[in-house]
Amino acid sequence: MPPTLDNQALVFIKPHAAGSPAVARFVRETLERRGAHIAAEGCLDGETIRRRGIIENHYAAIAAFALQRDPLDVPVSAEKRAAIEAAAGVPWAPGSVLHAAACQEAMGLSAAELNTAWERSRYVKLAPGLYAAKIQVPGHPPRITVNGFFPRLRERFVLPDARVLWYDVRFSPARLPWREFRRDAVGATNPAEAAPGSIREALFREPDRFGLPEKPTVQLNGVHASAGPLEGARERRIWLENRAGDSELVAALRQGEVPEGRIRELLDNGPMTWKGVTAPAFDLLEDVDAPVALERILEACRATA
Repeated sequence: MPPTLDNQALVFIKPHAAGSPAVARFVRETLERRGAHIAAEGCLDGETIRRRGIIENHYAAIAAFALQRDPLDVPVSAEKRAAIEAAAGVPWAPGSVLHAAACQEAMGLSAAELNTAWERSRYVKLAPGLYAAKIQVPGHPPRITVNGFFPRLRERFVLPDARVLWYDVRFSPARLPWREFRRDAVGATNPAEAAPGSIREALFREPDRFGLPEKPTVQLNGVHASAGPLEGARERRIWLENRAGDSELVAALRQGEVPEGRIRELLDNGPMTWKGVTAPAFDLLEDVDAPVALERILEACRATA
């Protein structure tokens, strides 16, 4: 039998909703009604988030593709390249493919202007954390741009008047499995598809009740929640700066004699092989309860020892 471990996740209210006391009350009430316990909570302002580089760390792969990595250096399958070339009518070639920051510089766009152009286009997912779309503005040739949504997403978190309310959440796998925590308590990423009674569904259905300036969207969906226990362990480190200590899962990995270097790789979403499938660790452990995640990681480590 898997050992007894609590699920531990990070939940935070995004800046566009964090100023509403009604949202904060509803998030707390919903989490507790579904069987989650809020072990700690706090508030971070935009300057602190900017200074600590929290958003760049939280969205690490997305941020790297948006700000640093040359898309042409990323291995993308011929099928995916063909899909984005067909959608954009632009070749996957030097000068035609830019990451978000390079696109802003080349076209003279603010973060908000780039995001508006991104939302008008149709993006293609090329790899985990890597999305591409055609960006076209007057006076410039169209470009395939990677992760064009990220600069505006980051900007919302680091503006001087921004604030984020965070919650260190624990819940028993027997009472509230991770899959139900995300589906029924938090709701789908697209709030229009969220389960009735979930946080995101309620914010989408009644934005006026919660004092929201606009109806929630996929980007502005009110709250974030960790997708799995390993991701939760990483996000708690980033946002809480270890004030709450490492998760039970990380402690159990140490007790299982998983090397510290391998633990760091897993927390950075490094590759993991389980049952013949190799993928980013977060993907293999999404919606998996902490005790089962521990067993899978230990099994994977034994198989590669």
